[in-house]
Amino acid sequence: MRVASFEVQILDRLTDLPPFSPVLIKLLGTFGQTHISCSSLATLIEQDPVLAGSVLRLANSAVYSQREPVTSISGAINLIGIDRLRNVVTALSVSQMWKKLPSADGWSTADFNEHGLATAILAASLAEDIPNDFGEGAFLAGLLHDVGKLLIVMAVPNEYKEIVRTYEVEPGIKTWIQCEREVLNTDHAVLSALALEQWKVAEPIRRAVAWHHDPEPKHLSKVVALADKVANAIGYSVLPSTTVLVDTPPVEIIDRLVRPECTRISPADLLEHFRNEMDVIRGAPRTLRS
Repeated sequence: MRVASFEVQILDRLTDLPPFSPVLIKLLGTFGQTHISCSSLATLIEQDPVLAGSVLRLANSAVYSQREPVTSISGAINLIGIDRLRNVVTALSVSQMWKKLPSADGWSTADFNEHGLATAILAASLAEDIPNDFGEGAFLAGLLHDVGKLLIVMAVPNEYKEIVRTYEVEPGIKTWIQCEREVLNTDHAVLSALALEQWKVAEPIRRAVAWHHDPEPKHLSKVVALADKVANAIGYSVLPSTTVLVDTPPVEIIDRLVRPECTRISPADLLEHFRNEMDVIRGAPRTLRS
């Protein structure tokens, strides 16, 4: 089968995903902007009463320990911060959408969801210190970088199983993306970028997603690639466990993977920030191996 035919077949399944809410569609568009005002974000969130309620609960939670209750979305934004709240709201919206999808044989939608969240948080943090061309898009690029894997599972489950078998025959010999290309003549990074194009996500974010397995220096793809690698290594992976560095403390993993790219980053600080953000977004403590 030709490359184009597999890509068309797989992308056709985009219509089977739960529909994006109008607010989520508008939120995705804001990641292509260098700045979004407090009032614009507040107006957007207020259009979805359920989402607005979640934001107010977050602002009044023990995470922020306010003496006086926060009663408005603009007050929540002032407390939490524009960029952080936009990331949290987008992650919550996307996570709720993925939770509506059933898991398939050999595939965990829950693990897929957690890997996206972990990569997004790490990418947003790393983008502050690692040179790149579009740091404002790091969170969204990390969040959606692997959506092509989900589409492969949904559209061509037999080929997905063949990819898994090929990957597990000789662990460490072939990468996952090499196995995808061998079976499909395309890969999840390309498919993810094509999906983001249909969702009208900004071009720099699509490019970073498309190239996150072949990253370019001083480009957002480099940041996403590193965040993806760290997330896999500390246990947030949708792949077989060969990507996890068993019995290695997370802070040592981060030091080993991140230090060569940027010596300014403190592995302990990055890990603490990562844990805090995961706790906020998931709404419950997440314990990593210490």
